Amino acid sequence: MTWPRVNRLRAREVGDPEIQTRIAQYEMAYRMQTSVPELTNLASEPKHILEMYGPDVTRRGSFAHNCLLARRLSERGVRFIQLMHAGWDQHGNLPTQLAVQCRDTDQPFPRHWSRT
Repeated sequence: MTWPRVNRLRAREVGDPEIQTRIAQYEMAYRMQTSVPELTNLASEPKHILEMYGPDVTRRGSFAHNCLLARRLSERGVRFIQLMHAGWDQHGNLPTQLAVQCRDTDQPFPRHWSRT
């Protein structure tokens, strides 16, 4: 007997609406977790879209890659997404690093907001 079936039988037996709510939450969590591989696989993304995000888009963890993933999350209905540049906080070597970090963010960030 599967867990979903056990949960449904218990919900019927007890008649507690909280059990139905919990079942729905578990099912939603399962759907969310199983959708991650498809979400993070960029193979289906058209080349012109990848190029809009810049040369670092295929490097996991780069700001460009995260912008693209954030767009894909929003397209799938995720309402709250935190997007940040991990190395932006500079207290030293600012003249050298600022140009690099601006390059990291200037190209991909505006693309996140466009609906292409």
